[in-house]
Amino acid sequence: MNPESGGSLYNRYRPTTFEDMVGQEHVARALANALESGRPSRGYLFSGPRGTGKTTTARILARCLNCQSLPGPTATPCMTCDSCLRTGHDDWLDVVEVDAASSARRIDEMRDWLETVRYAPVVARYRVTIMDEAHQIQEGAASALLKTLEEPPPHLVVILCTTHPWDILPTIRSRVQHYVLRKPGIPALVKVLDRVAREESIQTSAAALDTLARAADGSYRDALGLLEQIVAYSGGGVELPDVLELLGAVARETLFELVDLLASGDAAGAFSLLEDVLDSGSDPEQLMRGLMTQLRCVCLLQQGAGARDEWAFAPEELARLSAQANQLSPAQVVRALDLLADAQVRIRHGGADPRLQLELVAAKLAHPVLDSDLAGIVPRLEALEHDGERAPRSVATARPSVPDPTPVRAPTPQAEPTTMAAPPAVAPPVPPQAEPTPVGDEAPATDAPTPPAAEFEPSQKEDAVGDGAVFDLPHVERRWPQVLRELQVAHPPLYTFIEDGRPTGAGDGILEMTLPSSVGATMLAKPDQRAEFEMVLLGVFGQRVRIEIRVDAGQAPTQAAPEPGPPATVDTLRQELIATFDATEEPH
Repeated sequence: MNPESGGSLYNRYRPTTFEDMVGQEHVARALANALESGRPSRGYLFSGPRGTGKTTTARILARCLNCQSLPGPTATPCMTCDSCLRTGHDDWLDVVEVDAASSARRIDEMRDWLETVRYAPVVARYRVTIMDEAHQIQEGAASALLKTLEEPPPHLVVILCTTHPWDILPTIRSRVQHYVLRKPGIPALVKVLDRVAREESIQTSAAALDTLARAADGSYRDALGLLEQIVAYSGGGVELPDVLELLGAVARETLFELVDLLASGDAAGAFSLLEDVLDSGSDPEQLMRGLMTQLRCVCLLQQGAGARDEWAFAPEELARLSAQANQLSPAQVVRALDLLADAQVRIRHGGADPRLQLELVAAKLAHPVLDSDLAGIVPRLEALEHDGERAPRSVATARPSVPDPTPVRAPTPQAEPTTMAAPPAVAPPVPPQAEPTPVGDEAPATDAPTPPAAEFEPSQKEDAVGDGAVFDLPHVERRWPQVLRELQVAHPPLYTFIEDGRPTGAGDGILEMTLPSSVGATMLAKPDQRAEFEMVLLGVFGQRVRIEIRVDAGQAPTQAAPEPGPPATVDTLRQELIATFDATEEPH
């Protein structure tokens, strides 16, 4: 039992020696070695997040400096003398705790304090002053403190505690020994909770303590405060259902199941799970934080980092985590973390509804096509490449087309057209027209016989495209204005080259387009531009559509079809742009 008895568990179980400190061994070791060597400093700065033990460490150091059982400072105070027992009490004049936010913030208050520290200690070896919230000391008062730290009286030791060390003057930081107290890991917090529970004869379970430790977010004070709250709620014991109900936390199994559903693109299952969890009283922000922690571990595994003890996962949970790391791509995981972080910012600073933000994140992760942000392009491209993307609406499965090297041709009353076949597209044949000449890098036609043309079967004409319509040329022509509008918003540069094009054929998931200039065809020959256009088509028609590009030479200046050769040069493209936009070239 801590001699610093108080009402709360945190005050009653404060560490009193360096051996009692858990999770801050690096600080305890450095201070103990300095004390044992007889070279203590006259100024210390303890910094770290809230609840990590800054003031507690300062009190332990004060006991070690003033222990009366030994002739000098020691790393192991006796805990029986007056100095050890009374340190931390208001009536002990040789160890004074000052709240810098209220008692020593201004210059006048700092001068009053400086007057008192000139005198020798009453009983102890050193007069120790512990200044909490030291970053709130104003500039004038900090300058007065700096002078004292430069030339301290031989009996004075100043210990500054702060959560914002960067707000303290650099000249002050350079004159004190700075020790950073870190957030403890989950195992360290569980160890503290288990020790206190045994001392208090509280019945607990490992799962309940693990959940409490995660909810404490690296704070000893919060962990013990939550333990005390759960004991009061449950009437004596600490079990996982009570912890989940009171804190609004989410079981780890729920997080695993949610990540599995999002990875498989099962939006319906993910929304059903979210509905059940949130309706049962779980806090959406707690769920969001748990999901971020889960995906962070997945991301670290994907980058080659090994599992760490701080994660506190059981062996079977680590196996499931590794399976999720193999199922998800690194781009998906990074994008998921970005979306969750953005949602947290909107919740904290924009007053957004946490539940709605969580559901939006789930929708974008399950269906990358809904993520219109530029950062979401990589997951969308991966979904297209692996043919794993499912549209958010109910879409009938399209019948796979029969591979055929013959491109789709549409008759035109004008000059003989030039065909650019998209490498990934597979087109169904139709009765041949005049033989087109390929453009760009396409290989010339071989002497192999052309397979006979295949007619569309009734089952092909019944393929649905999101709204129940058949994917054919009349349907595409009706929706073409919407395609152009969506493309203008999503990709304005590409829209400039495609707005004068027109659909000339559609069926079996393939759209044939005719463009008046080869500039647009050259743009769409690039994989990234083609993927962007196909993403717009997916959003409009509700199914994956591949494009076949034709250049109608009749709409351009009459010229002979070029022989197969290398791609168009910069000069050729410049002439095409001049001819297309009726432009003039100005000298540089």
